[in-house]
Amino acid sequence: ITVTVNKADPAAEAPTARKLTYNGIAQQLVTGGSATGGTLEYSLDNKSWSAAVPTARDAGSYTVYYRVAGDANHNDVPAQQLAVSIRKHSLTVTAQDLEKTYGDADPALTFVAIGLVHGDRLTGELTREKGEDVGRYAITKGNLALEKAAAGNYTLVFQPGNLIVTPRTVTLAWRNDAFTYDGRAHAPIATATGLVGADQCAVTVTGKQTNAGSYTATATRLGNANYALPKAVTHKFTIDKAAIRITADDAIGPDNPDVG
Repeated sequence: ITVTVNKADPAAEAPTARKLTYNGIAQQLVTGGSATGGTLEYSLDNKSWSAAVPTARDAGSYTVYYRVAGDANHNDVPAQQLAVSIRKHSLTVTAQDLEKTYGDADPALTFVAIGLVHGDRLTGELTREKGEDVGRYAITKGNLALEKAAAGNYTLVFQPGNLIVTPRTVTLAWRNDAFTYDGRAHAPIATATGLVGADQCAVTVTGKQTNAGSYTATATRLGNANYALPKAVTHKFTIDKAAIRITADDAIGPDNPDVG
């Protein structure tokens, strides 16, 4: 009597796809399955097989093939497949708000990056909107980017910043602070000093007076929006009394022989 004992099908627990996000290191793509009566094998190309759970580092889509290689008493189980994704890592780059005084050199344009992992780096530089007058200028991404090897592993969100140019404070030089009464209104003259390059900046002074006395003049406005008045904007001045010149008329009387 010939008795044939057929191979049994192995008992197997299929692997499952893992939910993965790029972290800069190789990660197992599936949770390991198991097999009783054979060896669970994996492949990423359906050609080369191994019992080791497959890994990948970069963000992207992967197909994991798996099968059971039966032993002497168990059948092989044909290959099946799983779709697995490694999501891109979120990276936020925020340009820092900066400030400078009109006429000064720009500060270094800096940023804060949140989300870089495992030594990945950004290269390049930020740029800013052109302009030197007092105002607000956008700081933009420029050529700042992830290094080439890491670029495909991130979703980059850039938050622009601002460079604020503030007015430069002038120094006031006063002159003509003593007058003599002449019936006209007078006030000292203020000149703005400490200007940048060939800039001009007129100073408006209030407080003109006509009569003799001691007074205070005030610088109230500058004629150039790139400059600001200092804290000390007043200056004392005086108008002296005018000297009176008296001229006597020729006398008429008995001592004057020409009078008859």
